[in-house]
Amino acid sequence: ATARLGVFNETVIGPTAAAITFDGSDARTQSWGTSMAITVPQSVDVSDVMIVAVRTNSASVTIPTPTGWTLESSFTDSHGRTAVFFKIALATDIGKKYTFTTSAACGFQVMIACYDGTDYTTPIHQYQTKVETTFGTAHVTTGFTTTIANCWIVSMAFDTRDRKSTRLNSSHL
Repeated sequence: ATARLGVFNETVIGPTAAAITFDGSDARTQSWGTSMAITVPQSVDVSDVMIVAVRTNSASVTIPTPTGWTLESSFTDSHGRTAVFFKIALATDIGKKYTFTTSAACGFQVMIACYDGTDYTTPIHQYQTKVETTFGTAHVTTGFTTTIANCWIVSMAFDTRDRKSTRLNSSHL
């Protein structure tokens, strides 16, 4: 079976015939505005899956899907809105800046993570959103049961207290 990818707060990505490898990431924070650019790392290869998570401090704004990207999930909680997108990298994407926007000015964070060796026809295997109500320095991933061997969990975490902290973790399942 081909492997697929799962996204945000926790994402499960699975391999094709080759093993999954992490090819790079970038993260940006903006205290107030309606747009922010993030750069696709130079280490990205053609057919890598690129996952972008956008987190705002406003639940009332919308986050439009950029041209060429696919919306995986969008959700709102008491601290703001999050949208997760993915795209399969083309040669023209390497090093390119993508601008993500909101419908009104707010504080927001954008994070991109790129992986090689995933099933690029259906990269998302599972997706889970988890809002933690207690602030802390650790996060526990729970709730994934995958039917595909050698998947990875990608965790993209945002600190909603100060909008300055982003965290990306990957682990083999």
